[in-house]
Amino acid sequence: MDELTPRQKEILIRTIESYIETVLPVGSRTLTERYPFRLSPASVRHELGVLEERGYLGHPHPSAGRVPTDRGYHFYVEEAVCEEPVSEAFLQLISREMEGGAKNLDSLMERASRILSTIAEEAVLMVLPALQQLCLKELNLLLLDENRVLAVWCSTSGLIQDCLVVLEEPMIPEELERVRNFINKELAGVAIEALEMELLKKIEARRDSLKRLYERTLQIVRESIPHWGTPRVFVEGSRYVLNQPEFQDHEKFRHLVAALEEKPALIRFVSRPQPEGQVRIAIGEKELSRDIWDCSLVSSSYRWRGRSVGALGILGPRRMPYGRMIGLVRQMAGQISQTLERWGS
Repeated sequence: MDELTPRQKEILIRTIESYIETVLPVGSRTLTERYPFRLSPASVRHELGVLEERGYLGHPHPSAGRVPTDRGYHFYVEEAVCEEPVSEAFLQLISREMEGGAKNLDSLMERASRILSTIAEEAVLMVLPALQQLCLKELNLLLLDENRVLAVWCSTSGLIQDCLVVLEEPMIPEELERVRNFINKELAGVAIEALEMELLKKIEARRDSLKRLYERTLQIVRESIPHWGTPRVFVEGSRYVLNQPEFQDHEKFRHLVAALEEKPALIRFVSRPQPEGQVRIAIGEKELSRDIWDCSLVSSSYRWRGRSVGALGILGPRRMPYGRMIGLVRQMAGQISQTLERWGS
């Protein structure tokens, strides 16, 4: 970024703060009336012009004041925003909701996204883990006919996923029951993505009748894998962002609605890699998409057994109160991580 003088930095920060509060273009007279600059409107106007030339501010209409650009918001986030601590009332609410009522991963994420959206008054995106990232609790198998099995996988975190498995060779009910008992006795607690490797090791080590059992089990695992790879995303509170003044324009509204319905793109935005415990801020078109260029996303991952398995984010207009959103996202990600660790222990 171009080096700004202390005076230019202060004027830029105050301009952005004024715009965040009012959603109105900011002029020099507004700044001198609201803030103790000890500068004339003409001096402030000159500095606003310099900031516009350097790309920090825009000028929507010749007679209007200035508005922040993506570059201006990035400066503001990096130089002026401090994370705000989460209120004790919110912490207690989160704790109550996490400890009571949520019996599985879906209900946990629904509760978490609803609470976060209500407190933030913005849209919340919650990306759930794919099943293979979790550990096996149990497997239920239902023989539909001699070549088709319904497999119902359940993780230790309560995430359940079923899939239809077409067998290469017919299987009788007694053999299917042996497979189910073997998996639930010998492989419970193993990471689901590691089941295939565990079975290959067992097959390699056996030369007796159990090898056949392991091979039939391996087929069911392999046939289930294609159903495990797609994370899901909850979108809660989209009304908050859609009702913002920025999106009263019909075209902007239409594009934003379309973007919120494009689940794979939302998953990509929220799930971009980030260091443990860090909150990521994506602003505008270059970091999000052309359809939601007037939005920002504050996101963080949540973890289980030392690695990232999902993510959550607050999506709102670029003029959102970043310090407050950073604190809310970090706190909620931490609470979800703690709950998953407790469930998986």
